Amino acid sequence: MRKYFYLSIYFLISTIPLIAANITTELSDLPTDETQAYRGKCGCLKDPDCCTKLQGRRIITTLDVVESKVCLLTECEPTPITAPGTISASGTYCLANDIPGTITISANDVVLDLNGYRINPLINLVSIILSAGINRIVIMNGHINGIVGISISSGTVSTVHLINVNTDPIIVAAGATVRNMFICDSLVRSTANITPGIDIIGIDSPQSRNIFIENSVIFAGCSFANTSVIKIHNCVFFGLSRAGLLVDSTADTVQITDSFFIQSGFSNAGCQLGGSDIEISRCNASINDERGFYVESTASNVLLKDCYAVDNGNNGFEIEGTTAPDAFPTGIVLKDCCATANGANGFEVDNAHVTLDQCIADNNTVNGIFINNSSLTPEAIVRECTTFRNTVCGFNTTMASGTTWGANFASFNTVGNYCVAGAAVAAGIAPYFFVSGTTGTAFWDNVSG
Repeated sequence: MRKYFYLSIYFLISTIPLIAANITTELSDLPTDETQAYRGKCGCLKDPDCCTKLQGRRIITTLDVVESKVCLLTECEPTPITAPGTISASGTYCLANDIPGTITISANDVVLDLNGYRINPLINLVSIILSAGINRIVIMNGHINGIVGISISSGTVSTVHLINVNTDPIIVAAGATVRNMFICDSLVRSTANITPGIDIIGIDSPQSRNIFIENSVIFAGCSFANTSVIKIHNCVFFGLSRAGLLVDSTADTVQITDSFFIQSGFSNAGCQLGGSDIEISRCNASINDERGFYVESTASNVLLKDCYAVDNGNNGFEIEGTTAPDAFPTGIVLKDCCATANGANGFEVDNAHVTLDQCIADNNTVNGIFINNSSLTPEAIVRECTTFRNTVCGFNTTMASGTTWGANFASFNTVGNYCVAGAAVAAGIAPYFFVSGTTGTAFWDNVSG
C-alpha cells in the first residue's frame, strides 16, 4: 500500500508545474446584488470585439455558488504598462515588459493582464498594492515577485480575481478586509518562508468574507483568521516550515474538497482546524513532520469525510481538547476516513466530543484508534470502524468514561485488538494490568479477527 501511496505522491508532485501552468479559460457569471460578473481570458481582453462577445453570456463554472462582481469593462483595448506606477482610472491594462518596481491599483473596475511578464520590485518589497475601497479587480497571466506579492494593507477591497498567476505571498494585513477573493489556476509561494503563501489576518469587524481557491498550489502554507465563508477545491498545500492550512478560531464556514496537505515541518500539522462549521471531504494529509489533520480545542461542528492521513510523523488524525468544563471541541465527526503508516496513533481523541464512523486505521506505530477522554468530557462514539496490524492496540481507551465502542472489527494488532489503558480486554492476553468493567464504557457487537 505504501508503495502505491508514494507513487501517487510522486505523480502529484511531478504534475504541479502542469497544474500551475494550466489556464482555464471559461467565463464566469456569478450574480450578486451589484453588477454582472465575468472572468475572461487574456486573449479575449486583447480582442476589440470582446465586449460584444461577452454581452448576455452566462457560463457557470464550479464556483457557481460564489457571489462575484467583476466586470470586464466596456473598453477592451488594453492600455500598455511599461514602468512602475499607479493605475488610477478604470480600464484594461497589459504589461508590455517586465516591471522593476511596484504597481498600485487605486481605481475600481481594473483588469491587469500581466501578459506573461514579471513584476519584480528591486527596492520596494511589495509588487502590487490594492488600495482601500476599490472594487472589481482582475489580475492574471504572469509572475509577481517580492517579499509580498499582493498586499491589502487597509480598508476594504472587494471582488478580486487572481487567475493564472505565479505570485509571492498574498497578504491581507491586520485591520484590512477583503470581500469576494477568487484565486484559481495559480501558484502562490512565500519568499524565504517569511509569511504563509496566503495570509489573511484581517479584523474581527468587518470580517473578510467569501474566499475561493481552486486548482492552485500554495507553498509555505495558507492561514485564515477573521474570515467567514472559505471554499477550497482541488489544491495542493505544501506547509514547509508551517501548517499547510491553518483555520484560526476566528474563522468559520469552511468547505474544502479534493485537496492535499503535505510536507509540513517544524512540528506543524498538514491541516490545522480551530474554527467552526468546517467540512473537509476527499482530502489527503501525508508526509508531514507532525500530525496529518489536527482539530484544536477551539473547534466546533467539524466534519472530516473520506479523508486520508498517511505516513505522518505523529498522529494521522488528532482531536485535542481540554479538561476544563465546557471548553472541549464539540460536534466533531470523522466518517469514512483512513489513517495508515503514521508515526503514532492513527486516530487520537483527547477530551473531545467526537464520533468516529466507519473509519480504518492500519499499520500505525502505536494504536489504531486511541480515545483519551476524561470523566469531564461528553461521550465519544466509535462505531463500525476497522483496525489491523497496529503496533500496540487496535482500539484503546484510558479513562473510558462515556465512551461507546460499537460494531467494530479489529485484527492482528500486536498488543490487543480491544484495550483499556493499554491492556487487552480479554482474559489471558493482557500484557498490562487488566481493567475490567470500567464505568461508563459500552462494548457491544465488537469482533476480533
